[in-house]
Amino acid sequence: MLFQKVKQKRIYHEVADQIEEAIVSGLLKPGEKLPAERELVGQFDISRRTLREALRILEQKGLIEIKIGSRGGTFVRDLTTDQISESLALLIRSKKISLCNWPNFV
Repeated sequence: MLFQKVKQKRIYHEVADQIEEAIVSGLLKPGEKLPAERELVGQFDISRRTLREALRILEQKGLIEIKIGSRGGTFVRDLTTDQISESLALLIRSKKISLCNWPNFV
């Protein structure tokens, strides 16, 4: 089995963490389609609503893409520096971080 059942504690975060780890570790590759919603619900032993919330988190992080339609499904996205750059730019613009405070940054 690809995933483990989760414990009670912000279950959707635990589900998202497991899928994220599978993507980052290379177990799930860019372009690969995740198992169907019904199968994931069974593997994690969770509700569809919980799964959808976890997938929303991963989609916001840019790790997956959800396609609707006959060729739809949930697909692993290729990790790019664009995603990180956008997030970093938002943090800098909102003054949450400053490049001047980073060690060894020239």
